Amino acid sequence: MQQLIVFIFIIFAIVVFVVAAAVLRRISRWNRTFDRLGKRYSGKSRGKGGIVYGFGLSKPSLTCDYGRTFCSLRNRKSFRHSTGRSTELSMIWPNKKLKLEIATTPPRNRHWGPNSMKQVEIDSPQFQADFYVSSNQPQAAQRFLNNGVQWQIEQLRRHMGNNEVIISISRGGLLVSKPGYIKEHQPLEDFVRFSLELFDQLMLVNAKGISFVNEDEASIVSDVKCPICSEEIIQDMVVCTRCKTPHCRDCWQYNGQCATFACSETRFLEAGAINN
Repeated sequence: MQQLIVFIFIIFAIVVFVVAAAVLRRISRWNRTFDRLGKRYSGKSRGKGGIVYGFGLSKPSLTCDYGRTFCSLRNRKSFRHSTGRSTELSMIWPNKKLKLEIATTPPRNRHWGPNSMKQVEIDSPQFQADFYVSSNQPQAAQRFLNNGVQWQIEQLRRHMGNNEVIISISRGGLLVSKPGYIKEHQPLEDFVRFSLELFDQLMLVNAKGISFVNEDEASIVSDVKCPICSEEIIQDMVVCTRCKTPHCRDCWQYNGQCATFACSETRFLEAGAINN
């Protein structure tokens, strides 16, 4: 009987060791994913994933500057999704009065009053069928949701194959949220890239110079100046794939990368193709 107890204890210890080793390997891979993203975007980790005694798992996070905005990437428990877990990227948004939510499911709470959120009708029937859009400024929301923005939101919806996303603008912040903890490097990098490209698209809605139709198309408008030569770009315009700053093709090729401070992107976008 004593030998049986010892045998059971040994088996139990082995199982615990194997499970703990697997958890630690996943946590280590999770941390490395955030470290790689930190180097990619010149960011800073704000914590490491690990086992916290009595509190389960701690989660890594990342903060970085992106152009003129500040970003924060984190995994956290959230009541926005049925899973209770979400991966979120938040950015500073310049308009503190605008409230806008675009979600694959209707919001749980409706707020009434002068600044109440109202459902917004979109010209695209397919987008209207896939997303619930509400805002305290319906006309502004309709203007923001042009073809380029809709296309980028669709990319986020399809990401990871779960067809869920919540995008909200409120109190001077833009938040993009996907259900579940994204721990692998490439899916998380794609999520960050899609979210930042959405931010770029939204910021370009009122900007002069270039209006994106989708990732591969762009229409040129007058009064666009190259940040390298400071001359107006008449033809042969290319655009940074990261921050969407327009350049002269010759200037880009001479400089070898985007001229925007801290961007350092080496790929550019032209009408119909992305080049290195």
